[in-house]
Amino acid sequence: MLMLKRIFLTFLAIIFAIISFAVVAVQYQRQPEVLVVTDDIGHELQFFELPKRLVVLEPGVGYLLEQWRRQHLAVATSDELVALFPRAENLGSASDITVLQIAATRPDLVIAGARDRELAKKLRQSGFPVLMVAPNRLERLLAWPETLGTLVSASRYAKQSAQQLEKQLAEYKQASAESPGAGQRVLWFADEQFTAAGANTLEADLIELVSAANAIGGKNGYTTVELKDILATTATVIIAPETIMPTIESQLPQPVSLDGEVPERPSLVLLPVGEKPISWDNIFTYADWLQDNLLPSEPVAE
Repeated sequence: MLMLKRIFLTFLAIIFAIISFAVVAVQYQRQPEVLVVTDDIGHELQFFELPKRLVVLEPGVGYLLEQWRRQHLAVATSDELVALFPRAENLGSASDITVLQIAATRPDLVIAGARDRELAKKLRQSGFPVLMVAPNRLERLLAWPETLGTLVSASRYAKQSAQQLEKQLAEYKQASAESPGAGQRVLWFADEQFTAAGANTLEADLIELVSAANAIGGKNGYTTVELKDILATTATVIIAPETIMPTIESQLPQPVSLDGEVPERPSLVLLPVGEKPISWDNIFTYADWLQDNLLPSEPVAE
């Protein structure tokens, strides 16, 4: 009898151990996978499930998601870009959108652009997950489709988009190598503080795309160029905001010298005002603009 009791207790212990192991195994299997995404300003987001309801403030991202036939998509954009998003809910002008308007849509994720930093900050303070898409290199632009494709379960479309853009960039660069402006030396001032774009910047990538040369390509990142050093860069094209262009021009040789010789002067190009940041939907518009301005203007002789 005692032996039977021991056997019975041993059997119960084994059953209990098996059940406990099974429960632990099921709990382990049910642990959600975490998708970690770091945006272009270093902000990290963790997703335990993929977002369904998206609000997109960055037109380039909206352009991609519209191409991928993404459902549950709301966009805030300018009037001239509304036609790009026929299937999306239009929240109105991106410049006038408020936190309350976005909150009313109950988004799982807000995707903002470079111009939306203040709004993105307010949204985060209100508890909304915000992904900032503001690529600072063309290679970063090429990397985003894969990340977005994973977020919205559209990896196949994302791969196609990335491959298509990569092919278009390669073809554009090849064609630009034979253009009349190829080889020009470009000095690109990015702001009113005379900060010029050196190597490993988005401006440098655009200069390379149109087969031109960066006049300060030997410097890495953004750097201040002193007025007295502008001529030393031997730039043939200078791009700058309108506000500092007169100061730059004052450092250049006069169109006609006293002895009648016409000195070489770089072509001066105004940086576009009010244009939205470079993204998937306008990268070649920017490249065309740059290429159109590569040829130095003819000096004027009296």
